[in-house]
Amino acid sequence: MARSLRIALQHIATIQSVLKENGYPSQQALALELGISSSTVKNFFSGQFIDCLNFIRISQKLNLEWQAIAHRELETQPQGLSAEQHYRLEEKRDTLQLEWNIRNKKVGRIRESLAIETSAAVKFELEQTLLDEEAELACLEHELSEIEAALESPPLKKEIVEKKQAPPPKPKTEEPSPFITGSPITHPRHFFGRQKELKRLFDLLKRHPLQNAAIIGKRRIGKTSLLHYLKNITTTPPEQLRSSQKYDWLPHPENYKWIFVDFQDRRMASRERLLSYILECLSLNVPTPCNLDYFMDIVSDNLHSPTVILLDEIGLGLKRCPELDDEFWECLRSLATNHTRGNLAFVLATHESPIELARNTGHSSPFSNIFGYTVTLGALTEAEARELIASSPITFAEEDVEWILQQSQCLPVLLQILCRKRLFSLEDEETGDDWRKEALQQIKPFTELHQEIDLPYIIGVPLTQQQEIFTGRNDIGTRIEQLLLDRRRPPLLLYGQRRMGNTSLLNNIRKLLPNSIIPMFVDLQGSVTSTSSDTGFLYNLARGMITSAKQQSTLTLPTLTRETLADDPFTRFDEWLDQVEQSLGQNTALLMLDEFETLDTAISKGRFDEQDVLGMLRHLIQHRPRFKVLLAGSHTIEEYQRWASYLINVQVVHISYLKEDEARQLIERPVKDFTLRYEPNAVERVLQFTRCHPFLVQLLCGEIVALKNEQDTSVRRLATLADVEAAVPEALSSGGFFFADIKNNQVDAAGLAILKYLASQGEGAIVSKNTILKQLPDISESAFKLLLQRELIEEVEDGFCFQVELIRRWFAQI
Repeated sequence: MARSLRIALQHIATIQSVLKENGYPSQQALALELGISSSTVKNFFSGQFIDCLNFIRISQKLNLEWQAIAHRELETQPQGLSAEQHYRLEEKRDTLQLEWNIRNKKVGRIRESLAIETSAAVKFELEQTLLDEEAELACLEHELSEIEAALESPPLKKEIVEKKQAPPPKPKTEEPSPFITGSPITHPRHFFGRQKELKRLFDLLKRHPLQNAAIIGKRRIGKTSLLHYLKNITTTPPEQLRSSQKYDWLPHPENYKWIFVDFQDRRMASRERLLSYILECLSLNVPTPCNLDYFMDIVSDNLHSPTVILLDEIGLGLKRCPELDDEFWECLRSLATNHTRGNLAFVLATHESPIELARNTGHSSPFSNIFGYTVTLGALTEAEARELIASSPITFAEEDVEWILQQSQCLPVLLQILCRKRLFSLEDEETGDDWRKEALQQIKPFTELHQEIDLPYIIGVPLTQQQEIFTGRNDIGTRIEQLLLDRRRPPLLLYGQRRMGNTSLLNNIRKLLPNSIIPMFVDLQGSVTSTSSDTGFLYNLARGMITSAKQQSTLTLPTLTRETLADDPFTRFDEWLDQVEQSLGQNTALLMLDEFETLDTAISKGRFDEQDVLGMLRHLIQHRPRFKVLLAGSHTIEEYQRWASYLINVQVVHISYLKEDEARQLIERPVKDFTLRYEPNAVERVLQFTRCHPFLVQLLCGEIVALKNEQDTSVRRLATLADVEAAVPEALSSGGFFFADIKNNQVDAAGLAILKYLASQGEGAIVSKNTILKQLPDISESAFKLLLQRELIEEVEDGFCFQVELIRRWFAQI
C-alpha cells in the first residue's frame, strides 16, 4: 500500500452525507477542527489520494471505519504470485515490520514520558505526537495486513507446481474488530454500557430548559467516548447500530445541534478561535473581530434550537489558557442561564468536580455552579462487560470470558485490550495460553494507571467543609468557644501567617463549635470590598452572611435587596439585623470577616467612609448580644491603628503550626482508606522539613504521592526516606508562589539579606546576632523583630535559625 489512501469508488456517493450528520456545517469547519488544509478535506470527499495519516484522522472524526472505506490496491493483484513477486512482497513486509517495530518503541517511550511529565504544555505536545505516531502505526498495520493477505497465495514456480493440501481456512470476520484501544470510541456501534448514566443525561437534555451536566472520572475511564456517544447516537442511521441498541433517546433529534470542543486542541486556547469555531458549528456568521460582546449578541439573537456544547478535557482549558479567563466563563454561564431561552446546555468531562476544578485552578465558581447533575464513571457492570465481550465476531470460550472479566475488573480500557488480543489470537489460529501472557503485558500500563494512589491533598486553596482532609485545630476551637462565652463580648482576631490555614479553619469551624453558634463567613477579598458604594458593600455583606448561614447550619435568614438599601443603606442594614436576630432564636451568630486587611485598603482608598463602616461594626459588637465578631488576617490590629480605636479589647487567637500528632495524621491518614504507607524515618523527615506547617505538609506529601505514582506498582504503596528527599526539589518548584510571597510581600530588604545569609549556613545552623551583624553591618533591630513576628526565624540559645527547613532551602537557592 502506498503512503496515501483514497476512498473506494463504491463509497464516494454515500459518504457525502456524513459531514452534517456529525455536526460539521461545511468541509471547512471539519478542516478547522483537524488543523489541516481545506483542499485535503475536499480531496478526501472527492475520492482523491491524500496522506494516509490525514485519511485516518478524517475518518475517525466522521465516525467511519477507515479500513472499510479505503481503496485496497492489492485486491486487484492476481491470486497467484510469481516467485519473484512473492519474494519482493516478503522483502517489503520485513522492511515495514522493522519500521513498525521502531515506531512502536517510540510510542512506548512517548507514553512513558507522558506518565512522568508534569508540565501541561509539554504534556500537550507529547499527546499530539502520540496521536500522530499511533495513526502512523495504524497505517503500517493496514499495509502489513494487505501484504500478508497477498502472501497467503503460494508462489507460482516456473517448473513444476507442487500440489499441496491447502491449510484449513482461518476464521474470518465479517467486519473490522469491534474492540478499540488507544483512542476514544467515536462510532456508537462500538460503545457499550453506561445505560443508567445515558438515561439520566438524555432526560436532562430532552426537556426544556436544557440542563447542564458534568462527567467525572479518572483517565482512560471513557469520558471522551461518552461525549462522542451523546453527540452521535441520535443521528446515526439504525442500520449502522447493533440490532438491540437504543437510539431514540430524544423525541426530535433532528432539531438538536451538538458542538464538540476538545481543549487538547491548542487552537481552542485562543478565545477568538474558540468563539469562531462555535459560531461556525452553529452555521452563524462569524464577525471580525470575534470578541465576547459580538459572540454574545449573535448567539442570543439567533439560537432558537436546542444546542449542547460538549467540553472535553476542560481542566486543560482552565489551567493553561489565559485568554479563557473568569470573564469568558461567566459569559458562557450567562448565555446558558439568561439569554438563550433554555436552548443551550453544557456537558463537560473532567477528572474532578467542576467546583473543585475551578478552585484548584484559581478560577471563580459561577460557571462551575451551573452543573446540577454530575456522574462519576467507574467500571462497567458485569452485564455490560459481558455484552461487550459477546460482540466479538468469533465467540470466546467461556473460560476466556471469565478470565477477561477477572483480569479487567470490568474497566473499559482493559476489557477492550484483552478482547482485542483474544480475537486476534483466534483469527491467527494460535493455540495455548500465550495470548494471555501477552495481553497481561499490554494492559500493565493501564492497570497501573487505575492503581494510582488518589491525591487527597489540596494545594493553594482553602479547605471547604465538605473536604475530609481538614485535620486538627481542636485547641483553637476550644479557645474561640471560651471567648464567645465571655460576657464582655470582646471582638476576636484570628491571627496567623499566610497559608497557615486561617480560611480553612473558618470554613470548617462548624465542626469545632457547639450547634448553638451559627457561623456566618464573609470573605472580604471578594465582592464585598470591590464595590464602590455603601449599598453594594452592605448588600454583599448580607448576601455572604445569608449564604454561609444556609450552608453551615441550614438556617434561612431574611433576604435583603439592593432596592431596600438604596435610600438609607446603614439604617436599612441595621433594621435587617433586627430581623436576623429574630431568626436566630436562642442561637448566637458568629460573624467572621476574613482578610480584614482588604477592607482597610478600601477605606484608605476612599471607597468607604471609616466612621460609617468601622462605627457600624463597633455598634454591632456593643449593642447586639446575639452577634459575635471575629476578624481574620495575617496582621495584628496594632499594625492597623484605625481598627484599634474602634475595636476595644480585641482578643487574639493565634493559629500556627499543627501539633505533631495532627501533622502525622495529615501525612499518614489524610483521608479514609488512604493507600500509601510510610516508613517511620520517612515520616520523621517530612516533619523535619515542614515543622508541621499545614500548607507545607500538604505540598511535600502531594509531591510524594505524585512521585510514587510514577514508580512500579511493586514499590508504589510504601514511601521511603529516599522518596521524601526526592520529592523536595519538586515541592520547592511547585510551591514557588508560596515562597515568593514571603520574599516579595512579607519581608523588607534587610530581612531578605538576613534570610539569605542564614540559609547559606546549611540545615539546622544557628548563627549568633554578632556574626550576622559582622556580615550585614547595616541591619537594624527592627529587621530581626519583623522576621520573628512573621515566624520565619527563631531565637535559639544565643543566635537565630530558620523555623522551617523547606523555607530555608528555597532561600538557599535564590
